Amino acid sequence: MNILIRKLKQDDYTSVARFIAELNSSDSNNICDLGTKAVEIEHFIHHDLLDMKAEDGFILAHDNNELVGVFGLDIDLDKNRAYLLGPYIKHDNWREVADILWAAILKILPKSVAQARLGPNSKNINCIEFAESNGFDRGNDGLVLKLERQAFQPHKSPEIVEISQNQQDAFIKLHEMLFPKSYYNGRDILSRCNQNRVVFVDREVKGYVYVETQPEFGESNIEFIGVHPSQQGKGLGGKLLNRAIQWIFSFETIEAITLSTYADNPARWLYEKAGFQVEDIVLSYSKDFQR
Repeated sequence: MNILIRKLKQDDYTSVARFIAELNSSDSNNICDLGTKAVEIEHFIHHDLLDMKAEDGFILAHDNNELVGVFGLDIDLDKNRAYLLGPYIKHDNWREVADILWAAILKILPKSVAQARLGPNSKNINCIEFAESNGFDRGNDGLVLKLERQAFQPHKSPEIVEISQNQQDAFIKLHEMLFPKSYYNGRDILSRCNQNRVVFVDREVKGYVYVETQPEFGESNIEFIGVHPSQQGKGLGGKLLNRAIQWIFSFETIEAITLSTYADNPARWLYEKAGFQVEDIVLSYSKDFQR
């Protein structure tokens, strides 16, 4: 084995995206955060990484000029956190390649990063063993839920509307109360809204749902859904979810919706009632750094 490593270059994007897509299509190699479509993965690593360019945060491994491993970073400097995009490895000596890539990743990890997070599929045994042998702590398991267009039954909820300017302060306050440590704060969400990203609320802003779509890729995500404790159990969550789903399926290119939630999330029944089914179980690992 003669493994050579180097950083990603501009002309690597397509081959790297195809490599990841192939591995991510198998549960035994799947890692959450990146999908299974090469064109979508290429777009993500080219345009959607947070605070580190792909050329600075992706390490490639080659054996006899063949790409055998990819390990990337998605850095959130505001939260001093790194989301690990890998290791993706196609080699008989999986663990050895993983160790080489991990050592290289640690060298480029910004010193301000206090925690790294990793979300392998529950069937990705190699990645699970990698995490546990490198001192990662196990957190709450997650679920990837999926709803097919033909399984959805819409109903009208005229009290659920797209957020207006005079509702924004109330939305920010509600979001910060419900999700104080989320990857987007309320102002982040509002700044992201456009024709493909929408917040729906009830008229009194006792609940909301934030949805993102990528019609060009046929993709969508229900990023956040929340209801004030005083209104929980009264059907508002179901109305918000139904309105979001109707809006998503207004895009003809979107045939299915996926979302992620914790396995023990009390709102899980809400998604399953709407027709969502469990597609994958995602394990949650984190590693704290003291520098």
